[in-house]
Amino acid sequence: MSLQKKLSEFVTRTEYKDIPGEAITVAKQSVLDYLGVTLAGSVEPIGGIVKEYLREVGGGGLSTVIGLGLKTSCPNAAFANGTLGHALDFDDSSPSLLGHPTVPVAPSAFAIAELTEASGEELLTAYAVGVEVECKLGLVVNPAHMGKGWHCTSTLGAFGATAAAGKLLGLDSEQMMYAFGIAASESAGIRANFGTMTKPFHAGRAAENGVVAAMLAKKGFTSNKNALEEEFGYLKVTTGEYYTKAIEKLGNPWELVAPGVYYKLYPCCHYGHAAINALLSIMRDNKLDSSNVEYIEVGATQAIYDNLIYHEPKTGLEGKFSMQFFMANALLEGNLRLENFTDEKVSDPKIVELIKKTKFQVDPEVDKMVPYELGAAISRVKLNTKDGKEFTKNGMPTAGLEELKKKYGICASYVLPEEKITETMNLVLGLEKLDNINQLMQLVSNNPP
Repeated sequence: MSLQKKLSEFVTRTEYKDIPGEAITVAKQSVLDYLGVTLAGSVEPIGGIVKEYLREVGGGGLSTVIGLGLKTSCPNAAFANGTLGHALDFDDSSPSLLGHPTVPVAPSAFAIAELTEASGEELLTAYAVGVEVECKLGLVVNPAHMGKGWHCTSTLGAFGATAAAGKLLGLDSEQMMYAFGIAASESAGIRANFGTMTKPFHAGRAAENGVVAAMLAKKGFTSNKNALEEEFGYLKVTTGEYYTKAIEKLGNPWELVAPGVYYKLYPCCHYGHAAINALLSIMRDNKLDSSNVEYIEVGATQAIYDNLIYHEPKTGLEGKFSMQFFMANALLEGNLRLENFTDEKVSDPKIVELIKKTKFQVDPEVDKMVPYELGAAISRVKLNTKDGKEFTKNGMPTAGLEELKKKYGICASYVLPEEKITETMNLVLGLEKLDNINQLMQLVSNNPP
């Protein structure tokens, strides 16, 4: 059986009852996290640009744009919500995907769910199979795919978005194969655009591409049913080295359960979160602040070093991919918040001075602890004080449900009043009970009834 057929049959055959309860719990948490970061992203400068763009291109008012108070076509809504969801680089990540699993899939699912008036169970099913498809494809192609410079959130996310949209549209197996073939020709996104508005554009385009692929396939639009594996197909063109047997593990275990999803406590690249946690822990446990610090060393995995590419950032967006900037901010502020990642903050003389005190490098010992694809999982931070003391700690990127609730409250407050924050949180955490997803989308639209 071809790779495309295996993926298609998995998507079309999977029902809500087939998904373990633990995976459903993670799915609801991921959707909550996604809605929060999208609401916060809607008030960023990129939100204004997207709103102007949508008004210019038009489109029927079928699907909600989160936080912007308007409706547009299904593909346009998926594009906008994917872009806004990734605008702050505050959304979840997956070690299998080597990217962000929810931000291409959820916008695609929500856009189609409004069209079909899907239930919460139907949306969760579509979301779960979408994440499963893109993450298992991550195991097929990575690390070679990412190593060539592809942005997996975009390239592989397009397949996850296609799966989610196709599931909600009720595609049969053959139509789903066509949809994946279409997605193979849509897939794109290069890592050279990290640190610019085009990185969140990648997520938006992946979500949009999934909707377009599924909608076209539903109407009989065809593609090569073996577009992934043929001589000039997706795998050989974009990757070269790949491991198709990973697909045999579809749903066993579910990616939402193992290895799971990493949630962000800080609005920046997840590859820096282990080091941020370690540094904040050192400071808290030893009652230190920036005035005590002589210098900092961050020993990281090769994967972390490869992704945090701005060693002397010049913009707030570049700061989201700078280990040195993370350390300087954490030292000065005692945390990293949404308002820390601005052009002004990057050029703050105090930050610039602290950046100079930070050494960031690959630590061979740390790099050996985890494979490349799990490279965000650990960092080692060494802090030396002006009075000659040295503190060392290994950090891990972690966040639990209570932290996610707090994060959602902060992010949603940029757009929603307190009563809507509570109502939307309760709806999402009990999403399987919702009869029609439009009830939730009306609340997060920032548009009066």
